[in-house]
Amino acid sequence: MKRTEIGKVKAGGKVNIRGFIEKIRDQKSIQFIVLRDATGKVQVTVFKPEKPEVAAVFETLMLESVVSITGTVVAAPNVKLGGIEVIPDSVEVLSSAKVSPIDEKSAPDLQMDYRWLDLRDPKKHAWFKVQTLVQKAMKDYFVEKGFTELFTPKLTDASSEGGADVFEVKYFGKKAYLTQSPQLYKQMAMAAGFEKYFEFCACYRAEKSFTSRHATEFVALDVEIAYVDNHHDVMDLEEDMLMYVLAQTEKTCAPIMKDVLGIEFKAQKVKFPRVKLLDAYDLLEKEKGYKVPRASKGDLDQKQKDCFVKSQKKNGTAILYS
Repeated sequence: MKRTEIGKVKAGGKVNIRGFIEKIRDQKSIQFIVLRDATGKVQVTVFKPEKPEVAAVFETLMLESVVSITGTVVAAPNVKLGGIEVIPDSVEVLSSAKVSPIDEKSAPDLQMDYRWLDLRDPKKHAWFKVQTLVQKAMKDYFVEKGFTELFTPKLTDASSEGGADVFEVKYFGKKAYLTQSPQLYKQMAMAAGFEKYFEFCACYRAEKSFTSRHATEFVALDVEIAYVDNHHDVMDLEEDMLMYVLAQTEKTCAPIMKDVLGIEFKAQKVKFPRVKLLDAYDLLEKEKGYKVPRASKGDLDQKQKDCFVKSQKKNGTAILYS
């Protein structure tokens, strides 16, 4: 029988479901199993006197074992997982789990050593789903606005932005470098008359860093537009795109964020306030008592930006400009 994703299981008829065993509650005459795949969870109920051979299999399995279950889906209003349960006819063990070397309290380094196990956590898995839908919203916006998507090279024979902060690699007996950005290629695209271009690009910068905002390897949304009159053209595009993406995120991700992550997400419905950099300095001094050093003026470091954002929470998100 062809597999049915758990998120698509409905009462009535037979199904074959496959996934990880998340919970087992073994009682005298009945077993309750929660089975999980990438689309959701479902309760499997085994009546031991009726299916002793199925019950015997579950008695030998540890949590996170992978099984294939064929059975009948019935309505069960008292069951919290969708008001349904699966009554199994048979079970096949696809992968028998051993004692997990990590749990939610394990040190980050140990969790990263067993990342494939760590990512089985539904909360961590959910962030990847949210990321997928947010990126889709970004792409949909630019495609609808007539932008062209490019896929630029990530290996070059020279630094794309100058400087020494590049990763050197061997390339068929020659030197090559991982690209710092698609800067050179997007300028070529403008010269070619593309006018509106975007790319989700991997960027690499050999910068030593001890913060969570390191730039060694990251994915950027890179956008270029032609015939710009002033910086407000760029800010208008950024604002319009962000408003669209936030609205789509609320529509597609709000249920996941609430049910799995415990986050109540609401999209911003008002325009972003625009604050001149000089005015930001004044606000920091008046509202937070922080005076930006003269040597630091011309920009805000991360500490100053965080301080400014806290002072502006009552006004929502703000876009800074010079």
